[in-house]
Amino acid sequence: MDATSTAAGEAPEIRRGRPADADAIGRLIVLENNRPADAEEISRYLAAAPSVVATVGDRLVGVIYSRRFSPDILEWRNSLVASDLRRMGLGRRLVEAMEAETRAGGYRAAIGVNCWLHRGATRERAAAARAFWLAMGWSILFATDGSVVIAKHM
Repeated sequence: MDATSTAAGEAPEIRRGRPADADAIGRLIVLENNRPADAEEISRYLAAAPSVVATVGDRLVGVIYSRRFSPDILEWRNSLVASDLRRMGLGRRLVEAMEAETRAGGYRAAIGVNCWLHRGATRERAAAARAFWLAMGWSILFATDGSVVIAKHM
């Protein structure tokens, strides 16, 4: 099975995120990352900067949202795929769509942080995420024992 279909046979749809998605994104963060999410804050990010979401039917199953870091750099604030749909190419499709949205927004680069110190995070999941970002062409700019700052020129 790949990202073109789920166990139920539906293909995930990727589209721009919108403020109305904030509650569903918050629920996904709580479910998958075991930490609280502020839907009002997420809504503000969605209204102000590029974002993408993946849905299967009415279910939101993936997201990347951002904030302006500088006039030409976007900070990708959160990226997440539902655990039952990981390792099927959906994360790659979300990143590719978000990179296109980043470029379309006039940004020349994006940065992000990967950290295992967040509540609910583990070293293993952080390491898997870091390997994913490196495979997607991102670079590690700086690292501590718990966090890495990643970036990519668009």
